[in-house]
Amino acid sequence: MANQHPRLNFTNVELAHNIQVQTSLPPSCHAALRAGFAGYTDNPRWTPQKRRAWKQGKHWRSELLANLIEIKDGLLLTQETLDQASIQPVPQAPLAASPQASKTNFFHNLLSWSRKKPAMN
Repeated sequence: MANQHPRLNFTNVELAHNIQVQTSLPPSCHAALRAGFAGYTDNPRWTPQKRRAWKQGKHWRSELLANLIEIKDGLLLTQETLDQASIQPVPQAPLAASPQASKTNFFHNLLSWSRKKPAMN
């Protein structure tokens, strides 16, 4: 068991419509991870582990907005995923449309995927 490859512990979690991430978080924390990525507030009854998952989802959302991480073939390429899979990030091509329009469209799709209303921060 100690010699088990770390990649085998990864599971795919759908963060939003057509956006998945590979993470080693347990399945009990996946909903909190999605909530953080979607921009919802945390739940005061969550365990510390779920709160860390929520913060991780929130962190990934802010990194995605800042173009520090990217989505390739529907997979969010986080630093954890890149370290474990030894995948090098591909440089992004310049966008033809304005960046503000693409961000607005991305978040409109992201928020319309969820059944809940986002928290106004």
